[in-house]
Amino acid sequence: NSYNKTVSFDQDLINSLKKEPEELTTWNIIKHIRFLSDNKLSSGIFEVELYKRLIKPITLMAMILLAMLFVFGSTREVTLGRKIFFGMSLGLSFEMISRIAGAMALGLDFNPLMSTVLPTTVVMVIAITLLIRKSVS
Repeated sequence: NSYNKTVSFDQDLINSLKKEPEELTTWNIIKHIRFLSDNKLSSGIFEVELYKRLIKPITLMAMILLAMLFVFGSTREVTLGRKIFFGMSLGLSFEMISRIAGAMALGLDFNPLMSTVLPTTVVMVIAITLLIRKSVS
C-alpha cells in the first residue's frame, strides 16, 4: 500500500524551524506562527518572541523614564555609584522578570501577549508615578 498525496510547503520555512526564534527576522517569525497555526501546532515560543519585539520600543521608553529617576536629583542623599548600581540592578531585574514571564506563558498556557506586556506596563506605571511624585516635591 502506498499513499500518494502532493504536498506543497516552503522548504526554507521547514529548514528554519531548526533555528531559535531569537535568530529569525520578525517577518520569518510571523511566517512561522502562521505555518504552525495552520498545521495546528504550538507556536507559543514564536509568539512570545514576536510580542517582545513589537513591544520593545515601549519597553525602551519605560526604561528611559526609570533611568531619569537616577539621573535627575540630588546626589547629597545617595552617591552616584550607588545610583548607578541600583539602576543597573533594576534593569537586570526587569530583564529577568521579562524572561520568566515569557517562560511562564509557555509552560502554564498564559496568553503570550499579556506575559510580554505586563512587565513593561508595570515598569512604565512605576516610573511615571515616581517621576510625578518627584516633580511635585
